[in-house]
This record gives sequence, structure tokens and C-alpha cells, in this order.
Amino acid sequence: MKQPTILIVDNDKSVANALKRALWREGYRILTAQNGNEALSKMDAFHCHLILADQRMPEMNGIELLTRIKEKYPNTIRMLITSQIDFENLCKGIDQSCIYKCISKPWEPEELKILIRKGLERYGLSVKKDG
Repeated sequence: MKQPTILIVDNDKSVANALKRALWREGYRILTAQNGNEALSKMDAFHCHLILADQRMPEMNGIELLTRIKEKYPNTIRMLITSQIDFENLCKGIDQSCIYKCISKPWEPEELKILIRKGLERYGLSVKKDG
């Protein structure tokens, strides 16, 4: 895989920028979006290998977004980042959108890097299997 592209979706610009800063030295192409519709537009315009979406966003929450991503881009690795502890909805969302990992806020930067790296490895395996 050439340079992996990661899409970070969070309506809070400071959170999106903090995630971007945590990952910028890893050699990824990092895109950001502030809401679900902007994220879907970026997914149409760019080939994203992994999407990291916040659960709590206006208009379209992270689970709804990742479910739509799954339908249109099934190989894209989907990760959810959340500070809310609503296990029933979270489990339902994981089942619906086949979320690879759920990351809690605040995140540990080194753990985040490892999860992203493993997610991209999984992407590579799924593309080989399908291709």
C-alpha cells in the first residue's frame, strides 16, 4: 500500500487537530471533515483507507456515518472515537457498521498509533482477499 489516507471526522476542530497532530509523523495522508456529509464528500473524492469518526456530531452521528461508509466503501476500515458510555447503542452501532475498533476519549497517543497501524494492516489483508 502506498501512502495510506486517513479521514478524521469530528465537529470539534480542536479534537480533529489533536488527532492529526498525534498521527502526523506516521507518514499518513490525513484529511479532516467536520460532519458526516463533508466526510461522505471526501470519501467520494479521495480513496480513504481508514476513517476515524466521532460518535457525537450534529445531524449524523458516527455510527450512522460509518454504516453509510460500510455500504459504499466496504473495505475502508471504520473506527469510532467517543467519550460517551452508552454501551447498548454502541454495541448496536458496532454490529450495524462493522466498526473495527472503538477508541475512548481521551485517547493514549501511542495506543492510537498502534490501533491505526493494525487497522491499516487489516485493510491490506481485506484488499488482497477481495482482489
